[in-house]
Amino acid sequence: MAFTYSGSTSQSITVTSTSGPATAAYQIAKTRLSPRPDRLHDVDHQSAIARHRLADPSERHRQRRATFKAQLQTQYAKYQAAIESANNTLTLSEKHY
Repeated sequence: MAFTYSGSTSQSITVTSTSGPATAAYQIAKTRLSPRPDRLHDVDHQSAIARHRLADPSERHRQRRATFKAQLQTQYAKYQAAIESANNTLTLSEKHY
C-alpha cells in the first residue's frame, strides 16, 4: 500500500484503512485451516461420524436379512410339522381301513 500527499504541510489529513474482500477471505481461511488440536479433534470426530453413517445402512440390511431368514425358517418348520402330522394321520387311517 502506498500513499501520496500533495498539499501544504499545514493541512491535516485522516487516513483510514479497511480490509478488502481478499484480505477478509484470507483471514477466514487462515483461521479455519489453522492446525489447532481441538480443530483436528473435530475433523477426526466428524470423520468417525461419517464412517458410522456409511456403515450403518449395511448393518441394518444385514440385521433385516437375518430377521427375515429366521422368520422363514420358523414358518418352514411349522409347515414341516403340519405335513408330518398329516402324513401320520394318513398312515393311521390307512392301517384302520
